[in-house]
Amino acid sequence: MTKVLLTTYDGFPSADTGGPNKVIHQIIEHTKDLNVQYDLLTYKYLVRSPAIIQPDKRNMPLKRTIADYLFKKYKLYRKITTSDSYLERHYHKRDIFFNKMAEITEYNVIHSHTSLSHYHFINSNAKKILTVHSKGSILNDMEDYINKISFFQKFSDEFRKREILAFNNSDVITFPSEYAYELFYSDYGGELDKSKHIEIIHNGVDTKYIDSIKADSAILKRYGICDNYDVLILNVANHVMQKNIDKILDIISLMVDRGIKPLLINIGTGVLTASLKEKIASLKLIKNVKLLGKVSHNEVLKFMKICDALIMLSDRIVFDMVILEAIACSMHIISNLEGGNREVLSNYKGYVDISCFIKDFKIPDYRPAVINSFGINQFDIQRTVTLYKNLYYG
Repeated sequence: MTKVLLTTYDGFPSADTGGPNKVIHQIIEHTKDLNVQYDLLTYKYLVRSPAIIQPDKRNMPLKRTIADYLFKKYKLYRKITTSDSYLERHYHKRDIFFNKMAEITEYNVIHSHTSLSHYHFINSNAKKILTVHSKGSILNDMEDYINKISFFQKFSDEFRKREILAFNNSDVITFPSEYAYELFYSDYGGELDKSKHIEIIHNGVDTKYIDSIKADSAILKRYGICDNYDVLILNVANHVMQKNIDKILDIISLMVDRGIKPLLINIGTGVLTASLKEKIASLKLIKNVKLLGKVSHNEVLKFMKICDALIMLSDRIVFDMVILEAIACSMHIISNLEGGNREVLSNYKGYVDISCFIKDFKIPDYRPAVINSFGINQFDIQRTVTLYKNLYYG
């Protein structure tokens, strides 16, 4: 029996989230090998054999649920919990917790999906695997917080140092794309140990499950969306700077000016929600933009099956799982071939280059078939999980 500790810095594995916690969820759900036993480590919780509790359906601890509600609802609570004194105590508690967990010696493999959790295991005798999900260095992923919260400005050098140590003390480091690997190295230059074992393991999607979801216009009614628009454009992105939602709003405004009646449906939340709402109002797009906030993964797939196109204009894309799911749903995808997009979209017949789209705003009136020549199966989740599992035994 190979005992594997999957680590993340915060939150729980779920199909309804993105990044590290989504990938951990997939590994747990899709590993069929009975000779591998997983435990999960996240802040404040060590969960034994999480597969038996179906992590995607796990209820968030009540204290965390209340804290999330208060943070979204009350400005005073946000001010307190983002103050230097509060965050210094909070991160000190995190260090104590993860250092204590790092003393556990029962695991054959430590597979971390965040560098900040992995940092605490650099002296472990277990095989250490670090999977980098970030868009370059950790400081790039934290850019919005560093710009807004003084604590993160003060401690950014410490976070950076920890990520370098986590990398240099790993046995294997995996990246979701060649571009992700290049971006990470370009951010850190000569500070990384270039002799390390590197693997490129693409993110994967559950193609069989996606195929089981049928197009149903009732999803629009459930969210109060009328069907009298010329085109429905979906954007699945949190409200952070790197997602460039403000640029997408400019494109929607241009479409309206051309006499087109579009509806942009955004699924996501984040620190820029208030400013996006202000821009929507200033551009007089209230009838043309729907911000749905957080939506379950199942509902996201239903929107993909019914909308005309997905638009994604993010910066520093390393490998976008949303785009993979859209391909599996046979959507037209309005984007570009920058970064990791090139590895996915170059041979996809439903790709619409953004520079061409803004000339005439035309989307083909058919849904592209996901044919074998594209090779969606190379991004099937079972293949991804098998490649990770091979590292545990290797």
